[in-house]
Amino acid sequence: MTTLAVLGRGLLPRWKAVCVIVACILAFLLMGVAMVQSMDTNIYASLPPELLAMAGIPAGASAPVMSYTQMLGFLGAIAVAGFAVAVGAQLVAGEEKDGTLPLLLSHPISRVGVGATKAAVLVLAVGVTSLGLWGASALASLPFDLTLGDAHLGELCLALGANALVYGGIAFAVGGTTGSRGLALGAGSAVLGLGWLFAGLLPQWSEGRDLAQFIPWYWYSKPTVLLNGIDGGYLALMLGVAAVLLAVGVVGLVVRDLRRAATRTRPARHATTRWTGSAAGRGPSRYRLLVSRHTGLLLVLGVVMFAVMGLLMGPLYEQMAPQLETASKSLPPELMQVWGATDMASPAGFYWGETMSLMAPAAVILAGAAVASRLGSDERSGRLGVLLSTPTTRTRMLATAMAAQATLVALVAGLTGLGIWGGVKLGGLDLATENVAGATAHLLALGLFIGSAALLAAAALGTPAAATWTATGVGLVGYVINTTMPMNPDLADWARISPFHWYGAANPLENGADWGNVAILLVGSAVLLAASFPLFTRRDLRV
Repeated sequence: MTTLAVLGRGLLPRWKAVCVIVACILAFLLMGVAMVQSMDTNIYASLPPELLAMAGIPAGASAPVMSYTQMLGFLGAIAVAGFAVAVGAQLVAGEEKDGTLPLLLSHPISRVGVGATKAAVLVLAVGVTSLGLWGASALASLPFDLTLGDAHLGELCLALGANALVYGGIAFAVGGTTGSRGLALGAGSAVLGLGWLFAGLLPQWSEGRDLAQFIPWYWYSKPTVLLNGIDGGYLALMLGVAAVLLAVGVVGLVVRDLRRAATRTRPARHATTRWTGSAAGRGPSRYRLLVSRHTGLLLVLGVVMFAVMGLLMGPLYEQMAPQLETASKSLPPELMQVWGATDMASPAGFYWGETMSLMAPAAVILAGAAVASRLGSDERSGRLGVLLSTPTTRTRMLATAMAAQATLVALVAGLTGLGIWGGVKLGGLDLATENVAGATAHLLALGLFIGSAALLAAAALGTPAAATWTATGVGLVGYVINTTMPMNPDLADWARISPFHWYGAANPLENGADWGNVAILLVGSAVLLAASFPLFTRRDLRV
């Protein structure tokens, strides 16, 4: 097998994902520009350049261009970085787990060649996505006849692509050196989420400003590329770090033994032994096996959400309270709305803006999507067919997957709530325990709803991509709808179609749980799960 064939095999399955990302960001840009144009923007005409820059409006640009800062500069960067993490985790560790990597290495091609080609796949996939976003950002201005002024769209897309390569490189390096897809995915996602958080938080704290310079997201966000253009130093730093990480992944693949390579070449026998043995009482239950498959991911998410996003935030708020009050007064309300924050000066507002608005939902969505994606992976690899040849019904198999998914989501949500409670106690903050418990219930309900949607997609279509992109789409689109629609009073009611509305509209950290909203999400989850059974039991497996 030639290097070109390996390259094509790595790129071909990802063209749909690239198209989905570009199309979604284009839709978000169109929606964001339309939202801003529907508001009274005359006030921006009289603002000095310094305040225009704070609002995200480049010199000489129309006021609606401010939406590019959030929709392209933030959501676009998050989407491409998340895509890079998923690709980086799959290229070596994922294919090794599926058994396709040992098969590839049985051809006359060296490990160095395979590793280098896999790294090239990641670079090309991110590069094509960034180019697509550049075209989409220019296209979004045409229907509204926007004046872009000094907006550096191409340079912004170059910077967000380089930023994504850093996080994709982390996943690739971890996957190449350990062979664990879950650990690679968790490590890349954790560094991405924490980097975004602390790159914005530490510069506001005098003692932490120097530490921010070690955060990759800071290298991307600090130059404010849309307004000021690319910073050559930070660009070189991102590309250099990404190159080192990719090299580490290649070396890791070369020097280590593949994980369980002997059993991966006999997937049918391996699956039969593990799953039928559990049915006969000779091994762990199917439920325990499903949960144990995601131990690495659960460990990463648990540590991040409990220790960092929970415990650490309490003492950090206590130290930064004066700076946070100043920042809350200076930031435009529209920008605060996009970040999901309300009042960063209060303990409830701080914890909601930093932990519960984006990071916690992303964690529970990732946990739920991992189980749903595994169902599709088992079907694609043939394990599911082997299992169903034993006295095991499809209904039982799907119900077990649902139970495992609910367990993982509940553990992540519970650890998040427990971490917040501990942080409140450590920082001596005025935040009621019952409110923390109520917010945790809202988080659990949101994770179950989006996880159920992902499981429905896996049950209906039988592919891991269907589950992953359903969870990503429902989460990302729901978040955007919930943050942009309320900006226009005439469209505010449309936010109700988003699960994030029922998750956060009641401000549970400040006001306690709204059990009606929680019930809506749980009933929605039950409906989605109920619909999964006939779809899964009545179709042919994908073979």
